[in-house]
Amino acid sequence: MSNPFLINKVNSYPDPNNPYPLEHYDRLCFLKNIIDNHNIFVGDFTYYDDNALIMPGIKIGDGAIIAANSVVTKDVESYTIVGGNPAQLIRKRFEDEVINLLLELQWWHWSIKKITRNIDILCSNNLEKLQQICFEEREHKKNTSNN
Repeated sequence: MSNPFLINKVNSYPDPNNPYPLEHYDRLCFLKNIIDNHNIFVGDFTYYDDNALIMPGIKIGDGAIIAANSVVTKDVESYTIVGGNPAQLIRKRFEDEVINLLLELQWWHWSIKKITRNIDILCSNNLEKLQQICFEEREHKKNTSNN
């Protein structure tokens, strides 16, 4: 078993309610490469505050936030905020319906052009437009797989 991994000022972005910290992508990739060597699964676009201690074998879901000085001893669900020693759920970042839509979209796999085209909707609280994007994505995948 490998040692716990201490995160110290590797990445941060100012708004925990913004699920799209695109301007910090390079730092997030750097962090992901380090964590991969400690048998820790890290979802896409997660945020770790200063001095977060992540135990080996932990899974951090997409869009999760780990508070400063936390000791993470169990898996963290996608789009949740945890903190403390041991880390406990503070709250979900969004309603379950929004979380499910974001996980279905997996927008982080999109091209920069597509993200740019949809950035206003992705960063808004407009559930209806987010659902429309999901519908369009489903249709696109269906049409692509039928060809």
